[in-house]
Amino acid sequence: MAGGTFKPPSLETQLSDLYITEPGMLAEANTTITTASPQNTPAPSNGSSLLGSPPTPFDRDQDKAKEFMCSYKCWWRLNNEKPAFAIPYKRVALCISYIHGKKVEDWADEQQEAMDWKLS
Repeated sequence: MAGGTFKPPSLETQLSDLYITEPGMLAEANTTITTASPQNTPAPSNGSSLLGSPPTPFDRDQDKAKEFMCSYKCWWRLNNEKPAFAIPYKRVALCISYIHGKKVEDWADEQQEAMDWKLS
């Protein structure tokens, strides 16, 4: 806004638009809409969907290593009570699953194998 200041409209002036004034509108407003559940839809394996965006897979670009870890930690914090993050083994395995590419696939596999060996 050039040269002026913004003044939000008064809430009182907008409330009248929200009131249902006609009987037909009242009937529609009190209608419950239900939809059929899709058949054969599996439940998410973690009990419910994860919040936020998963990190962009890491491919050994060292310039993006810190960005990857910061993104993963943020995702972890948003979902710390979900089974995928609450169990340390799964949390590390999930992180390793986002490490892709020919330059890092051997390392990622070695880390997973080492983790499996320590738990057996």
